[in-house]
Amino acid sequence: MENRNKNKFKLQDLTLPQNFEEKFSERKRGISIVVKRPDSLTYVRFHPSDEYHYKGCVLEFKDKKEYYLVSSDVATLLEKDLKYKLFALGISRQGSLFIWPISTPNSSGFLDPYSESATDIVVLGKSSWCRIRTNIEAQCYESFVPEFQMAEPEWPEMSLEDIFNIAFKDRYIDSEDHPVILSLLGKE
Repeated sequence: MENRNKNKFKLQDLTLPQNFEEKFSERKRGISIVVKRPDSLTYVRFHPSDEYHYKGCVLEFKDKKEYYLVSSDVATLLEKDLKYKLFALGISRQGSLFIWPISTPNSSGFLDPYSESATDIVVLGKSSWCRIRTNIEAQCYESFVPEFQMAEPEWPEMSLEDIFNIAFKDRYIDSEDHPVILSLLGKE
């Protein structure tokens, strides 16, 4: 009868050298950057430099929670549909980058309470970790800071342009024959 309990491996073959991390460590290959409001359960920070916050036009699909950047060459085709936003670069405690699009005052200077509180939270988040919750009754966002000291975030060495190219890689409208424009104009 064949021995079914015969060892298939030896423990010494599984032993790693002391410097195994140097040989087998993982390196993050790609980076993903989402465009959205931060999750209410996550502590976040916002980049302390105003160079990493951008104001510009965007085409917003609220039902899909999608944002498209629009080049100035085709912006006139969509001018009534475009929204002017502050794009605030943030980072979670886990090191994930995100861009929070926040409405800016309209032509008469009005800013809704959600956007006003969001702008205040970005200012706070430049120097302190915070969590953001929606207060439906007050129609605003509220911020909560931790009771203990957290380490400073490690911001990647990337330009804002590089960050936007990653975040909006498939959502950039730069020609009149872009499928989004054709759809909005009823041509597709």
